[in-house]
Amino acid sequence: AADPLAAANELAKRRKTQADKKQESALPERATTEGEIRVWHILKKHKDFFGKAASSWRQKQIIWPKKEAAAALKTLKFKLENAGYGGGQQALQRKFENYARQESDDDVSAKVGGDLGPITKKKKLFGGYEFSKASFALKLGDVSDVIETAEGVHLIARFE
Repeated sequence: AADPLAAANELAKRRKTQADKKQESALPERATTEGEIRVWHILKKHKDFFGKAASSWRQKQIIWPKKEAAAALKTLKFKLENAGYGGGQQALQRKFENYARQESDDDVSAKVGGDLGPITKKKKLFGGYEFSKASFALKLGDVSDVIETAEGVHLIARFE
């Protein structure tokens, strides 16, 4: 019979190693410096998109038109505004991150609640400067209207 204490220690080591690997694969979290802001976003891809057929981790082939994608984000924004009124900025941020994990078509940021980390005004995101421009127009605790980029349509939120 194997030693139960040794087996428990081995299991604890394996779990710690797995947790360390998970943390390494997450997007880097760092404080913003001067000239930077930190934003979160929810991306909805659509079929009216130039280039290759749209797909994401949620859907192998995206078949809805841009109007429907934008309408889905407008509905989401309405729900988020209600969460903000009821619970303040922290509740809004938690709700936004939960929606991003479930609804966003961005393969990378959806896993971390839509967090894109610090960005600058001159940063080209999602094929253009529209995203950065809209991000810098937001005040703390604001959620943008639907923004269109080359990748799809977005809701952007600023919490830091």
